[in-house]
Amino acid sequence: YQAMREIHQKLETIIDLVKTDKKDLPVLLVGGGGILVDLQVPLKGTSNVTFPPNYHVANAVGAALGMVAGYSERVEDLREVINVLKKSGEELDEEELRRKAREIVIQKGIDIATQAARNKGS
Repeated sequence: YQAMREIHQKLETIIDLVKTDKKDLPVLLVGGGGILVDLQVPLKGTSNVTFPPNYHVANAVGAALGMVAGYSERVEDLREVINVLKKSGEELDEEELRRKAREIVIQKGIDIATQAARNKGS
């Protein structure tokens, strides 16, 4: 059970690294590796350790979601979008114009990210 002891020690080290103070923290363990954690031996730095329902499939869910994720990074000039909106003839005050322009730009980014995810999956 040397491997389980090493996993235990590494978990304690990692928990200690993420803490912002010396107080013990509650820990939520997920993923198939959770079965390798011996809860008969307390984890230093934790107030309690919890395995949520279906914890063992968390990695599979994350991997599945990762396959459909998309990413978009763009710089848009809201003034251009606002000018297009003004030319459309729609009666909007300046605040409404900026709000609508932001919505359009955000939606454009979402559309690009969605298309990137679709392309990645095919």
